Amino acid sequence: MSGAPPRKPLTRLRRTLTAFAVAALAATLIQAPAAAPAHALAARATAVLGAQPTYEGIERAWPGDRDKDPAHAVREKAGRSCWTMSGDPYNRYLYVDVAAGAVPAGAKRAVVTVDYFDAGAVGMNLQYDSRSSAFTGATGLALKGTGTWRSHQFELGDIRFADRANGADFRLDVQATAENMPPVCFSRISVEFTDAPLLDITSRRLLFTQGADQGPITFASAAGRIGWTVGDPNGVPLKSGTAQVTDGRAALDIKDLGPGYYTLTATADSGAPVTRTTSFGVVAPLPAKDPYYAVAMHYGWQPGWEDALIDSAATVGWSEVRSDVNWAMEKQKGVYDFGSYPLDAGLKNAAKRGIRTMPILGYRNPLYDGGKTPSTPEGLAAFARFGAAAAAAYAPYTNDFSVYNEYNSTGFNDGACGITAKCYYDMVKAVKQAMPDANLVGPTSAGTQLAWHDDFIARGGLDHLDTFSVNYYSSTGDSPSTPPEEIKALGEFTQLVKKVEARKKMPVWVTENGWPTHTAGWTEAQQADYLIRAQTLARAAGADKFFWYDVLDDGDKPGEREHRFGQFRRAGGGVQGLAPKPSAVSNAVLIRQTAGKRLGARQDAGDPAVHVYPYGTTTRSLWATSPRTISVRTDRPLALTDQFGRRSTLTPTAGRITLGLDGSPVFLEGPVTGVAVTDSPLSLSTAAQSVTGADLKVTVTADRTRAGALPRRLPVTVDGVRGTLTTRPGTKTSLTLTVPATGQTGVRDVDASVGRPARLRTTTKVVDPYTVTGRPDIRRNGAGLTVRLTNNDPERALAPAPVGWRVGSWTGTVADPGPVPAGKSSEWTVELPADAQQFTSYAYSVTTGDATDSGSLSFSPVEPAAGTTLAPVDLGSRGEWASLRGGTRSGPDDLSGTIRYTHTDKDLILDAVIKDDVHNAGRTDPSAAWQVDSLQYDLYSGFPGTTDGNRVEVGAALLPSGPVAYTWTPPPGQQAGPTPGADVSVVRDGTAGTTTYRLAVPWTSLGFDRAPTGTFGLSFLVNDADAGTATDARDGYLQWGAGVGAAPKNPARFRSVRLVR
Repeated sequence: MSGAPPRKPLTRLRRTLTAFAVAALAATLIQAPAAAPAHALAARATAVLGAQPTYEGIERAWPGDRDKDPAHAVREKAGRSCWTMSGDPYNRYLYVDVAAGAVPAGAKRAVVTVDYFDAGAVGMNLQYDSRSSAFTGATGLALKGTGTWRSHQFELGDIRFADRANGADFRLDVQATAENMPPVCFSRISVEFTDAPLLDITSRRLLFTQGADQGPITFASAAGRIGWTVGDPNGVPLKSGTAQVTDGRAALDIKDLGPGYYTLTATADSGAPVTRTTSFGVVAPLPAKDPYYAVAMHYGWQPGWEDALIDSAATVGWSEVRSDVNWAMEKQKGVYDFGSYPLDAGLKNAAKRGIRTMPILGYRNPLYDGGKTPSTPEGLAAFARFGAAAAAAYAPYTNDFSVYNEYNSTGFNDGACGITAKCYYDMVKAVKQAMPDANLVGPTSAGTQLAWHDDFIARGGLDHLDTFSVNYYSSTGDSPSTPPEEIKALGEFTQLVKKVEARKKMPVWVTENGWPTHTAGWTEAQQADYLIRAQTLARAAGADKFFWYDVLDDGDKPGEREHRFGQFRRAGGGVQGLAPKPSAVSNAVLIRQTAGKRLGARQDAGDPAVHVYPYGTTTRSLWATSPRTISVRTDRPLALTDQFGRRSTLTPTAGRITLGLDGSPVFLEGPVTGVAVTDSPLSLSTAAQSVTGADLKVTVTADRTRAGALPRRLPVTVDGVRGTLTTRPGTKTSLTLTVPATGQTGVRDVDASVGRPARLRTTTKVVDPYTVTGRPDIRRNGAGLTVRLTNNDPERALAPAPVGWRVGSWTGTVADPGPVPAGKSSEWTVELPADAQQFTSYAYSVTTGDATDSGSLSFSPVEPAAGTTLAPVDLGSRGEWASLRGGTRSGPDDLSGTIRYTHTDKDLILDAVIKDDVHNAGRTDPSAAWQVDSLQYDLYSGFPGTTDGNRVEVGAALLPSGPVAYTWTPPPGQQAGPTPGADVSVVRDGTAGTTTYRLAVPWTSLGFDRAPTGTFGLSFLVNDADAGTATDARDGYLQWGAGVGAAPKNPARFRSVRLVR
């Protein structure tokens, strides 16, 4: 094959081949110059691993990078011989080299089936030699630690198989450290080649416009047919069927579906069932765009999907995209190669679809100012010339240019001048002189930082800008439970708008805002709710344009905040297209409902929880921060559109309709003369908690014991189930309907249409039928693992499977945990060996059946301040150095020390003795204490890794003004600033080179009413500021725990602690 890499010869076959088979194979090799073309699931290569491994079509296999001796890996697990992964020697990889003759000519796809002993709840991946990389990653698998033999298929695309993966074609990767490596064991690996995938959803776009653009959804599969089910936003099935596969292809017609957000599950069986899940959306045609709605996009970050992504952005209806154009393209002074940077193609592609682009001018160039953010007159002049060249190059497409991004943050600005308003003023002044006719947008600041903006405005900075802009996030300085209406940044943004208007009449843009859906962040449903609310609130506060950040998830790690800001999910896992999150459909609905309509002042509904915003004369956006029922006065039928575009009509009775509101906005169209909260005679209820797979009972109640007219018979519809509610004067009557189950966990919205004038809403939290958790048993002496098995089913008892557990390298099984009654829990504690260390992090997992819990834990007791018996934590042995910008720690004299947490009924107390050869704390603003020698700690009110707690961040430093204690992230209901009630002492001994801290913080300032009795999270760091710069002067920090010093903050990496008596 032209261009194909040379193949190695087939030198080893399975040892048990018969003589006839060997002879036949030899004849085949002689007669055929190349292997036959690939066919669907053609078996080609197998390795059976053990003390005497056998290979068929496999050249060889070996464990580990260093050890490589299979004899060291041979084990027996549950009666099967296998090769194990280990911590000593450290083997996390199993390499497999497929023989050349086993690979069909032209093969592009392979399916690797792995039989493995599931020994721990860690990640497992497969990296393979592909056309693009020697270590291309397949879709990963999360092991559960069931202690049983299991099988999994990895599907590989665009294979090369030229021995570039360290001499192999692929390797299995058990993703654990040496200290936490579970004995995952592999017994058999087979490789099959196919010209069609097992099952792929091949549609490149999964957001459709109703009508001609509405589907179909396409599939590719090696199977003969594909079973499919389409569900509603809650995962409740709407319809199902079978698609026949012809020549490896199939299609699903969705033209019968109206606007909405849908789930799709498809299953095919080519010898083993394979299931793919995705979402898709259908939106109404876009009547007009609105320049207010815009989005951030990273041109060039998704080359294989950029066309589909821009098409999807056009379908949503965004008017403008924001993306950077990098100054680094100036390789020779004065020569600008714009075509070499991805913005060039992306901007022009978007323009064809009617989307404008605002380039962000950034950030540095090695030809000027040492490759740092420009600050000298020469560097600023060169940066300004670059901006002018960009304006000239893109004049046919745009006149909007952002001058840098988040200049007031060290995340983007590393210039010698610093991050001050004065430094930015010098930049925009130079750029405006070079680009007098452009719409210059700035300062595009990181956060609302009022003092910084006051300084910039006072210097006359607005005179050199045409549009004022700011980036602010609802997650900055607020608790995750804080709704958009209550975030600190919104109030400060409102103040900023007024400050700008007082100085200059100019547009004000929000250039970044969003809610990420990472594991410890917001749910996708919350993102969709908050998106509508945030854009409405910002517009009401004076914003003229709003850029959501961003359009597509930037990575594949669910726990990484920066990977989960998108409104679309990345392709992967058998889904080749860009699937919308609920937020993408909600954004499209918002645009269609409000485009071209003027937003009016919020209307009073008689309750601060209820938000009513009119658009134009006949459209209203409505939601409530807590569930409320409102009465809407009207003499005409009103069209109700929910956040996913589903429409219904409400017809008034006696001039009123009844509407249930919650945090999910809806839109009303039609003449309305008043809106008020009401005590409705109609109500809707269901269980607060329900389980997957179980039908849900929903009750509608009519209360005619008080004044108010209701018809004698009311037709009721709940999730497609219909019934009739009979009402009687002077009594309460109810109707209970059973609606279909969902297999999707999370909050399930339940809507009921009651008669013609009422739409009611309630919710239920859907959970798995049973769950298992592992938590540390923390005490002064000894350690244990407390296992809790909860039966969430309200009706049926649970007969659980054996419970397997693991902490570090210790493992065990509870063979007979016993039955658990309906709605109850069982709990027991497993004692760990005496060498389990305190204040040290261990990986853990507990598993039973389909339920698993895993993460990290530590046995970290916090003793009473009046009676300590344990040694303090030695940062030299238990701490971890984190370098910043290449900073180093030369040894204990450079930075080391000890810390001890203690408690009283009133305070959490931190005592720290820090060895530091140089003390640098030259700051006047205590909020900037983190930039210099200081300490910080974060407390998480829940168990690390859970999402039901609140994070608080405090710290202490010895500034020129004296010791300070500061709270950067306050508990709910409090504000960032000097820590309330803190008692702080910081003493520097220059001769000894030590800084001694004592910080006592009231429990109330950490978010507790009193000293907590349960397990919570702590993480500590001490900053080392030897750099001496005007901004972030740190070389790095020494941490106990993690998740504090680097963005995003991650409570899952905190140490688990408990107060002991």
